[in-house]
Amino acid sequence: MLEGDKFPQIILNYGMSRKKALLKDIGGIYDGIKIPGNILLYQYRGTPAFIFTNQKPYFVDPMSYLFGQPFSSFKRQTKAGLNFKPSFRKLLEGHGFNSKEYIDSNSVVLLDSIFKSEKTLAEFVTCATEFQLNAVSGGLDDIKALMTLEEFENLSTGMMRPQICLPPYFLYSQNFSAVRNITTAIELNSRILSATLEIVDPSVDLFPVILINRDELITSYADEVADALLGLGFPGHCVWIDGFDERYASREEVLALANFIRKLAGENESKKQVVLLYGGFFSLLLHHFGLSAICHGLSYGESRKIGASANKFSGPAPRRYYIRDLHRFFTLDDSLKILRKRPDLICSCPVCQRVIAADPERVAKFEGEEALSELHFLYNRDLERNTISKSSDIAEIAELLKWSSDLNDDISSITKVFKRNSREFTHSVVDTEYLNIWAEGLEAAGS
Repeated sequence: MLEGDKFPQIILNYGMSRKKALLKDIGGIYDGIKIPGNILLYQYRGTPAFIFTNQKPYFVDPMSYLFGQPFSSFKRQTKAGLNFKPSFRKLLEGHGFNSKEYIDSNSVVLLDSIFKSEKTLAEFVTCATEFQLNAVSGGLDDIKALMTLEEFENLSTGMMRPQICLPPYFLYSQNFSAVRNITTAIELNSRILSATLEIVDPSVDLFPVILINRDELITSYADEVADALLGLGFPGHCVWIDGFDERYASREEVLALANFIRKLAGENESKKQVVLLYGGFFSLLLHHFGLSAICHGLSYGESRKIGASANKFSGPAPRRYYIRDLHRFFTLDDSLKILRKRPDLICSCPVCQRVIAADPERVAKFEGEEALSELHFLYNRDLERNTISKSSDIAEIAELLKWSSDLNDDISSITKVFKRNSREFTHSVVDTEYLNIWAEGLEAAGS
């Protein structure tokens, strides 16, 4: 279970190894680490060393959902011939598969092999849970050389095991393609969960992942999925709404998500923890409906699409600046436009006092200060979390959102030019109506 004195909790997605020093320095701002399974298995020495020395709680995402995606997305041509991307190959092997056997196959063949018998399903579940539970503690001897003597002597054995364990999972969808005798995604995931309960030690806190499409969030199918899991008696659940972006959520989606979280969390003696695997400020507001924690990256990763792991990126993402009064990120160019008109929105955190002071033009300095822009964001995220945890009820939160929308509605008049098909268009940098949408959706769920 998640433990600590701060709720809702903020759990950071571990991605780039170059962020290790920053994550150690800011340990008081966040509550834990989520490690992608492919990174843990690929960086099998560096990642455990970081977990040990960082001394923060962690858990691992097994990322088994990728095995239901087209394998062509993870294949590449090498000098030695066709092969999987190295991290995807490691992920396959970590789940007990010989990647060479599937290089010329597709995901349906792999799914078929998983569910062809109870024996193969049990082997799949065993591998997926064992690497989560043992990859860090089992790598201690291998990582001694990467640590100083002082770091090694100060290791806490409590950091060797993850807080929670995620059974392998696949997308819950009404449009599921049948595998052998399995006719629904609910049945597929249910078989995995039943096998997990039989195999994994009862002392391990298992948190199944509910991965559903954004479109299905507002349908009765979401309730069907929740009902199927709640009957199994797990102590908590993880939730991932594929493609759900807070900035563009509708009132209906906000209402549906709040009700979904509340249903999973339960009440009183049957209360369970709920972790949102991708979320931002607005997801934190769901704490009032039972949400325990959100996960996101350093300035990114507040939403995610299921196919994102197969994307081929052309370079680093552009630097962004977080404006807390608006609860969202902006490019540095857009931030400059906003702060020129509204210098009162300049952040007063120690980072911004140093970089921007009172001059909006200096926001451009963050272009060369990635770590400082991330510190600024995390400082503000912690302030947001504290405000939410101290709020008495959702009605108070809704009023604050409406007040912020009214106070900043003049920002909608700030425009920029963009091009499409050789034509130029002008539109607002941001429309603050999203603040009202969340207020209305939360009010409806709380009524």
